[in-house]
Amino acid sequence: MSDHAFDPQAPEGDASVANIYFSKKDIRVLGIGLVVLGIVLYPFYQYGVRQSEKARCSANMKAMMDAMNLYAEAKEDRFPPLYRTGNNGQPGLGNTGKPYTWADDVQPLMNPRYSFQCPSTKPDEFVHNEDPNSSKGELKSSYGMYAPYSAYSRSLIANPDQTAIIAETSNQGAQGSYDPIPLKDDQGNPVPDGMVIGWDNSNDEPNAATRFVTRLSYGDSASGKFSKDGPSRHDNGIHILTVTGERLTLPPSAARVEHRTANTADIQGLWATPVVRRSP
Repeated sequence: MSDHAFDPQAPEGDASVANIYFSKKDIRVLGIGLVVLGIVLYPFYQYGVRQSEKARCSANMKAMMDAMNLYAEAKEDRFPPLYRTGNNGQPGLGNTGKPYTWADDVQPLMNPRYSFQCPSTKPDEFVHNEDPNSSKGELKSSYGMYAPYSAYSRSLIANPDQTAIIAETSNQGAQGSYDPIPLKDDQGNPVPDGMVIGWDNSNDEPNAATRFVTRLSYGDSASGKFSKDGPSRHDNGIHILTVTGERLTLPPSAARVEHRTANTADIQGLWATPVVRRSP
């Protein structure tokens, strides 16, 4: 028989019996070791969660673009309008006090496995869109559409593979995001606006003085200072979708626009605007 076999006749406290059990000291040491291991591994766990959320967000955007294209195919090649308007041309609010937006038009065409909600979005960043087809009466969204392509024809976009159409946004300046001109209703009250990507000095059209696009989900940018390494929804930036469906991850510095020439309202690059504009 092994030296460590249990002997029921052995007296209590016998060393030959005690050595097969954990002592209180052993348990404390084991507990401390597990705590230390948890502290060491927790950052890796957090990183894994963030990467999973980022992948889910990217998949949402792919499904969103697929639905946008289906909408355009059914609407004479035009993208959906930004929102239904009120008397002053600003977002009109339905009976629920929420705007009916481009996301509402696109949602029925999306793969139901995906949504307009990035899992990394903070609660105050969501736009609560009116959705009469939902039992909850709303469609939550954390993505915005670039204003100049509201109801615009895909075929007229000069560089679709290099032009942004959808990006991750925050609503009404949430998390310190940049929203210098909040959208307002007919009475002048602020309304949900995270569904729209506009400009720092206009919600309708840029001009020669325009410097940035607005409402992107970059934290601590409310003052108009976009640090290259500033906080954003994901570790290294936010997702932006081009007209052809390419998904990019860009830092806060990407909020700055580039004018074609000095003293012109025409913007080039990622935030290009149509040379000949039309009203939505």
